[in-house]
Parts: sequence; structure tokens; C-alpha cells
Amino acid sequence: MSLAVLVFGDDLRAALAVIRSLGRAGYRVHIASSDATAPALSSRYIAAIHHIAPYWAGPERWCEHVRTLIAREAIDVLFPIDDRSVLPLRHHCALWPDTAIAAVDGKALDTFFDKHLTRELAKSCAVPVAPGRLLREDDSGVALAQDFGVPFYIKSRRSYDLTDLRSRGRVYKISSANEAEDVLARLETRSDFLVEGEAPGIGAGLSILAKNGNILAAFQHRRCREAPLGGSALRESIAVNPALFSAVVEMARATDMTGLAMTEWRLDSERGQYALLEVNARPWGSLPLAIAAGVDFPALHLEAMKRGGSSPLQMNDTTGIKRRALSLDLNGVQRAVQSALGRRNVLALGRAGMHAVGFCFAALSGVGVDSYASDDPMPFRRERALIVRQKWQAVLRLIPGYRQRKAIENRETIAHMVHAGAVNRVIFLCRGNQFRSAFAQHLMQKELALNSMQAEHDILSAGTRTISGQKTSDAAIKAAEAFGVDLNVHRTTSIWDLPPQAGDLWLGFDPIIDEEIAHAYPIMPSGSAYINLTMLDPLPPRDMSIHDPVDMAGRGQHVIFAQIQRSLYNLMTMLEG
Repeated sequence: MSLAVLVFGDDLRAALAVIRSLGRAGYRVHIASSDATAPALSSRYIAAIHHIAPYWAGPERWCEHVRTLIAREAIDVLFPIDDRSVLPLRHHCALWPDTAIAAVDGKALDTFFDKHLTRELAKSCAVPVAPGRLLREDDSGVALAQDFGVPFYIKSRRSYDLTDLRSRGRVYKISSANEAEDVLARLETRSDFLVEGEAPGIGAGLSILAKNGNILAAFQHRRCREAPLGGSALRESIAVNPALFSAVVEMARATDMTGLAMTEWRLDSERGQYALLEVNARPWGSLPLAIAAGVDFPALHLEAMKRGGSSPLQMNDTTGIKRRALSLDLNGVQRAVQSALGRRNVLALGRAGMHAVGFCFAALSGVGVDSYASDDPMPFRRERALIVRQKWQAVLRLIPGYRQRKAIENRETIAHMVHAGAVNRVIFLCRGNQFRSAFAQHLMQKELALNSMQAEHDILSAGTRTISGQKTSDAAIKAAEAFGVDLNVHRTTSIWDLPPQAGDLWLGFDPIIDEEIAHAYPIMPSGSAYINLTMLDPLPPRDMSIHDPVDMAGRGQHVIFAQIQRSLYNLMTMLEG
């Protein structure tokens, strides 16, 4: 029987590439995912999908779920895709001692998951790095701008930390001394960040598979088009640079590395200069390009794990192949067009138009798209349908009367539930369960304290990105006091600890929450409903959002709470029948 591999991830780039690679190689591919709606889950190469809560929502529950899957499904290999699965799988590896983990370990794990330690290792191996250092307590925006020039970057040392896998480490691109001062003022612990100047050249990636410090496979690409929020929207395979390869050989040997990694560089071919930026020691976003060019990293990785010793070095000799991330490329098209129109630059608008034409061809044909494969087209079709749906919904929100019609439909849904006596729980949902949903829950409880409805309905709240049992922030407590609401008694609840039941009326605050509840619970029990709270207003806001006030000043928080109060009065009137 073929080996069973449990892949932790569901994105359309790295995870889907791993799924297809292992499926084609004959492995039984199981998926552990916390997003039940992910398009990648439609791949024909998936043998089984296991919907599990993320690690941050409850480490003990997550570990027990993984142990259960290993035993029940006879899993042979655990294959984490990103930091959020690499870190917990390695940290708790004693819980699954007989199951192999396809991820770096030991010194490689400690070094490459910390940008500062990666820089120190590179310097010890005589590998050039971008100018930079750890932030110091006495650093000022003016001094940093003088030392590193603008733009420069302030980066979190770690993309993720095991103690909080909800939040990705921030990268700030700094364009002025004043902007640097603003960022520095927001940093709680400066030693967790480093400052880095901008190195000249194009973005390039050299990807490797190593075993016991020896490189077994290598592939290089260049970035053709950057994504607006980081990463590459379009990239091309190029020949492996001997200097970069020699540098990577030294770093792999120094860490006795076993596993996959993509090293990021700035490459100035004209001057013959290069500088290391960071090392992503796990499957990476441009992995579909490497596989298309003939370097099948995931399958090679498992093959290397099964056999002893090493094998001949495999390098890509196929250059000029391009791949694009469809969703990221669309964001780039939109920004390019908006920028060109804003500057009234005809040449820029022409380039943006060519970009748009290329995107449209790829979106229609699938040619050169990360998510497309002729033997597995469904994930691409699902991604394309998702893009169309999201853009169409954005258009609909601009059409006069659309929001009002949706508001009427939602009020009719509540009226039907009330008439049937089906409302057992009213649950407010936001991200952190600190501000909006917490305030809505306790305000409604306060307003209904002397009403018989209080006995008929449980009034609850939860967050899609929170951990259960946390105290409310001081800012939320202070803002709520103006409305006579005491949030001192509130404790957060994770959505993963509050599974839907028949008779639930869930109420969110913006379209992002609308999507996130679908990720966790795509199918609501019969007799329950989810409604965007703004849709209970006779004239809903254009963006259908009651915005998160967590980063607002006191006045902004008061305005948001007043908006929630108005929506709640409408809700309570409806629930009274």
C-alpha cells in the first residue's frame, strides 16, 4: 500500500503544489485544513479532507486531533506547509514519535525561522546580506533614515511565534523619518525587530532540497512582477547562479539542514553583486513554478526521506517558464490602473492595460497560472469563480437599492425564525471578541435585563481570530462605560469553541466576518441563520461594515459603539415579533 501523507495547508500555491506532486507520485494525500471553503480542497489528488481548528484556537485540542488522525488514517508522514504548522508539529513531535515530519529541524529550524539569526549565519559563512541590524532602544526615525537611506524596512524577526500563531510578523516599508517615528512608537519590544536597508537589484529566489547538509536539488527564479502586499505575482525560471548556489551550500552545511527551503535574494547582475534577504525553510509560494520547470521538490523530498544516503544533484535547466498567482496579479492590475489614472500618465496606463490583457488571458485559459493543471483543473476554476463572486458582490453594493433589498431579506429571515419560535441563541461575531461583538452582547443583555426575552434567548458573542478566556482590553472597557455597559466581566470566546446549533441567529459586522464564518462552518444547521448586522438598518452603509474600532481613538470607538447600538435596537424590535 502507498504511504499516507497528512498535508497541513490549503492555499492555492504551496499547498496545492505539494498536494499535486505527492498525488501524482502515488501517495495517499490527506489534508488538515481550518478553511472548509478553500478552492485547493477541490483537487482530485486529495484522498480525504479533515476539518480541524487551528493550533492557536486550542493547542491541546489540535494535538489530540492530529494524534487521532495519525492513528485512524494510518498516517506515515506529516507534511507542514507554513510556519503555523511547522512550529507546532516540531514542538510537539514527542506526541507522534513514529511518524515522520517533512520539515527542517534542529539548528536549521532555529536559525532560518529567525531573520536575525539567519543574517548572523550568512555573515559567518561570508555570504553578503542586505545592510541591517537589530533595532535598538535609542534608535530614532531621523537616525535610521540617515543610516540606511529611504526606503528602508523594519521587520519582525519571526514571521510567526508559537505562542501566537494568529498574527503574522509585520514588515514596514519606511519612506520618511516621520513615518519611521510613527512605526517605532507602535513597537512594544524593539528587540523583536530588525532594520534593513534596500539592496539593489531584482528579486530572486534560489530554492533547495537538502539532506544532512548536502543539497540534492536546486532551482532559481526571478520576480517579474511584485505583489502589492508582498511576494511575487509573476515570476520566471532562470539558470542557477553559481555564486548564490555556493552561498546556499555553505549555509545548508553549517546547519546540517534536512528539508526544503527557498532563499530570497537581491541580485544585481550588472555589478555582479548579490545580497541575502531571508530564508523560508518550508514550502514556498513560487513552488508551482519549480515543479513546472521539472524540479519536483515535494516528491523528491519524500523520496529522499525514504532512502538512505544521498542522490545526484538535480538542477533546473529549463529557463523562461513563467507562472502567476491569479488573485495577487489581479490586485496588481487594479493598483496599476488606479495609479495610472491618478497620475494621468498615458504610458503608465498603457502598461497597465497590457498587464490587464495578460491577466484576462490567463484567467480565461489558465495558461501559466499557479492553480491550473490540465490533469487537475477544478482548483483553478474554483479560484476564478471566487474572484468573480467577490468582485460581483463589490459591484452589487454600489447599485442603488441592492443593500435595501438585502436588508428586507434579512429582516424577513429573522421574522420567520421568530414566528417559528426558532431563535434559541443570538450570537454576535467579530474577529477579536474584544470590541464590537463583546459590546453588542453585553449591551443587549443590559437592555433585556428586565424583559422576558432574556429567558428565551441566550445572548452570546465570539471571535474568529481570538483565544477563549482572555480579558477585554482597557480601551474597550473605557469606550463601553459611556453606554453604561460593563465589559470588565467579559471573557473572549473563540468561534471554534462555539459550534453552531439549530436555532442560532449569528450576527456579524462586515463582509470579512461573513467570509470567515463560512471558512469555519460552511454549512449552518437547519433552522439557524447568519446575518450581517448592518443589514438590519433601513439604510445600510455602502460597504456593509461596522468597522473594527481597535485602532481608533476614543471618539472613533464611541461612533462605532453608537452604530452598534442603533442596529441592536432594530434587532430587538424584530425579535419581539
